[in-house]
Amino acid sequence: MNEIIYASATQLARAIREGEVSSEEVVSAYLGRIEEVNPKVNALVQVTADAARER
Repeated sequence: MNEIIYASATQLARAIREGEVSSEEVVSAYLGRIEEVNPKVNALVQVTADAARER
């Protein structure tokens, strides 16, 4: 399991700032989790993964 999805926003900001992880890795981790869980819970109607990756 990817520890990124369990980190707080503060922890993620520090990790990105210090180069421990990239913003692209964070986005990919969350998109992966959405793909894994959303079919079961149907919490998100539309996921704009391409737009998230472009930013």
